[in-house]
Amino acid sequence: MEIDPILRLAGVITESGINRNAIHLLTKREAAARARVSERTFDRVLASGTGPAITRIGARVLIREDHMGAWIDRCTEAPPGHL
Repeated sequence: MEIDPILRLAGVITESGINRNAIHLLTKREAAARARVSERTFDRVLASGTGPAITRIGARVLIREDHMGAWIDRCTEAPPGHL
């Protein structure tokens, strides 16, 4: 089986199998689904510079899972009256 060069470059897959300690990368589609917004909305958020940090590997735009979580945390607001 041929190993995806992007996953190998990211350290997710090695010759010996899946690296469980690797940084987990999300595609823009996966990240949009995590945020429960459309891909178009997520593209706008990225273009505005208010979204999570991105990682470019070749032409692919990927989002580290930990950066996605941190961005969602930054977007979280306390309910009214609980400040």
